[in-house]
Amino acid sequence: MACNFNPDATIDDGSCSYVVAYDIIGSAIPAAFSTESYSYTETAGSSYAWTISGGVITSGQGSSSIEVVWSLEGSADLGVQETTLDGCEGEIVLLNIVVLPTNIEEQMMQSINIFPNPASTSVTISIDESLINESYQLFDAQGRMVNEGVLTKTNTTLNTTELATGNYVISIDNDQGVVRQQILIER
Repeated sequence: MACNFNPDATIDDGSCSYVVAYDIIGSAIPAAFSTESYSYTETAGSSYAWTISGGVITSGQGSSSIEVVWSLEGSADLGVQETTLDGCEGEIVLLNIVVLPTNIEEQMMQSINIFPNPASTSVTISIDESLINESYQLFDAQGRMVNEGVLTKTNTTLNTTELATGNYVISIDNDQGVVRQQILIER
């Protein structure tokens, strides 16, 4: 099972090289559309290949720590495989995830109105002045970020002509919480 296994070796001189498997550290029950941090025990010189279902890795690919935005509720997986400096690959370590539903009413910290909904060619985000200069992100039903920007006035219009028909979520984060609202794009 050693990375440097040699079937022609005649003695075990103790030089076998192994990649030790550790646990992925982070929440196994995140809320839908939440951003979570995950880490894996770091070995000097190693690289880390992360895989995911049910979310998007927003930063850290290749390192021992990543940031993930989870998508809609349900089962998901997060995996990592360590490769040492000398090219020895460890086993893929998996963390089974259950993405919990989000109660938008509980998270509604600021006033937001998105119209028309359903939308076709554009959608307007109407916000309280307290959210001016806050950033927004638009996620598709698979949790992929398809648009982002900064809300520079109380009414911001987004062009939706390039978006496929389906459900989307607009997420606005500020220091008091997260505001999310679902929209439907129809043609």
